Amino acid sequence: MYQNRKMFGSVIINLQLIQAKLRDMSIDIDASAFLIFRVAWTKTIVYTEFHVKQRWPCYLL
Repeated sequence: MYQNRKMFGSVIINLQLIQAKLRDMSIDIDASAFLIFRVAWTKTIVYTEFHVKQRWPCYLL
C-alpha cells in the first residue's frame, strides 16, 4: 500500500532509504571525529606525564 506512494517524482520508500544512508554516514563522521579527538587527548596526557616525570621526578609519588 505505502510502497506505491510518490513524492517529488519518486517513491517515498526510496527517500527514506536515502535518509537512512545519510543518517548512517553522519553517525560514522561523528564517530571518526570523536576517535580523532580521543587519540589526540590521550597522546597529550601521555606526553605530559612523561614530560613531568623527566623534569620533576620529586613531585611524583
